[in-house]
Amino acid sequence: MKVPEFNSMFSNLPHHPSFTLQLNAPDPVPSSIDRRWRGHAEQRRETLQTLAGMLPGVRLHKPKSGDVTGADRWKFFQRPLIPFAQRIPPNVIFALPKGDPQNAQQEGSDWMKSSSQRTVAVQTDYRDSETQTDPYSPEYVIRPGETIPEVLTLASFTWALRKLIAKRKTVEGKLVRRDIVTDHLDYGSQIYAPLLRHGVIPDRQSQQTVKSHFLNTYQGHQSVHSVYAQCRAFIEHALRDKKGQVEEKKPLRFLYKVEKPPPRPPTPEVDVPPEGDEEKELAVIFLQKLLRGRSIQNQMLDGVEKQLELIQELRTTHSLQQDEQELQRADKQVTLALQSEREISENRMSQIQSYIDGLSGAVIGDMLDFLSKELVRLQEERRIHAFMLLAERDRRIREAEESGRRQVEERRRREEDEIFRQVVKVHQATVDLYLEDVILGSIDETAEAQAREEIHHMAEELNNITYAMEETMDNMQAEAIVAQLVHSFLLPEVHKSTARDRVKQSQRRHLKAARNLIHDTGSSSTNARPLSPVSRACTSMLSQIVEQVTGTATSDKDNDKDQHQETKYTD
Repeated sequence: MKVPEFNSMFSNLPHHPSFTLQLNAPDPVPSSIDRRWRGHAEQRRETLQTLAGMLPGVRLHKPKSGDVTGADRWKFFQRPLIPFAQRIPPNVIFALPKGDPQNAQQEGSDWMKSSSQRTVAVQTDYRDSETQTDPYSPEYVIRPGETIPEVLTLASFTWALRKLIAKRKTVEGKLVRRDIVTDHLDYGSQIYAPLLRHGVIPDRQSQQTVKSHFLNTYQGHQSVHSVYAQCRAFIEHALRDKKGQVEEKKPLRFLYKVEKPPPRPPTPEVDVPPEGDEEKELAVIFLQKLLRGRSIQNQMLDGVEKQLELIQELRTTHSLQQDEQELQRADKQVTLALQSEREISENRMSQIQSYIDGLSGAVIGDMLDFLSKELVRLQEERRIHAFMLLAERDRRIREAEESGRRQVEERRRREEDEIFRQVVKVHQATVDLYLEDVILGSIDETAEAQAREEIHHMAEELNNITYAMEETMDNMQAEAIVAQLVHSFLLPEVHKSTARDRVKQSQRRHLKAARNLIHDTGSSSTNARPLSPVSRACTSMLSQIVEQVTGTATSDKDNDKDQHQETKYTD
């Protein structure tokens, strides 16, 4: 993985690379850690630890020897502190490949041999400034989509971590003067690549301000000398003022009495011992050692004399006769034979017990296997039964849904049939109306045409009759015709006019009564003032209504009389 370097990010020099290569281990668990389940190993270790109380001579763990390819691999690596080009710590140990079978086998064996392990973090501090001064916060995991808590965000501001980092960079706060010789000897300094890093050469910056073209002219020299004279005069004046001033002593802020420490006591002196005293002391010490050894020897001799009878008895038991020794050997043989028989019987009983345990274990295993299979079968049967119940419930639900869907479809079909029937009925009614209109129109046209033909035929017949009558008509017939015409045309018109006059007189009488009523109500008012617009509108509207009623009545009567006269004439 390429990691860019901030100080030389845009550098093209080989001894100042712009990036470094670092290992990217996606698996944080090293290959030396066993990933298998540790249950069997822990059970075996606990069993051996319980047996260790009854068998003190059994050694559970062998002394662990250093393994080069196992967990102790780091002990066999040590690198010199050489400044490499890449920034890799001096004690980096690359992990072995994961697919190494030998490593995996050794890990399994080491895990079976080793006892419980612990991972402990150690910090080695050689001075006080290397100790931890940053605030400690435990590891935490933030849920996706959430922000960092405000407490953890404010920790860096509370403890001023930026200032602490700056203090670590300058431990004692000393400003070191630039050493040009060291910069020229170091090929990684700013002298060899300033143009690529900063775009300018720092050593030539003074030429841009000091060595200008203006200083090569006479006016430039005059300006420089004038400024120099002014500065020199100002400095001399400041020095004279400084010499003329009297330095005032600062007043003491905190007064306190300085007490003198008490005088120290005189150092004791030891007299030099005279010659020969040291040899005497050595002789006395040697004499004490000799006397102490003699006293211990005398105590041992006194103890031997006191226990002399017991010593002799022990000596007599060990120096027995031949027969007694043979009897002891026979007793010993009998005891050994009994012990061997007992051991044989114990071995036989242990073998029988082991056979019984094996058979009972096999029987128990078969029984447990049968019971487990039966349990699995019962569980499967229950699950199948549950699935069957679920399937039955789903089937019923589907049937209910299907029946409801069928009812909805039938209702929709009935609605669609009714809609179709209504549409067909509307279409049929439209067709019927159209045909009726067509038939009525054709009937009216045919009836009108036939009536016209009949009228023309009757008119021709009447004309023929009138022409024939005129040819054969005499004076009496002419008078009868004239009387008939007068009776049919003049008399009905006279009756109509008299009826109209009679109706008009009755209407005129009613109108007069209404006008008198209206004018009487207006004149009977106490204040003789003109009518209001509302009253005038009401009276005009009332008069119009009365006239319309009378007009309609007279027209109806005239129509009735005309019809009556026409019916009489036709009769």
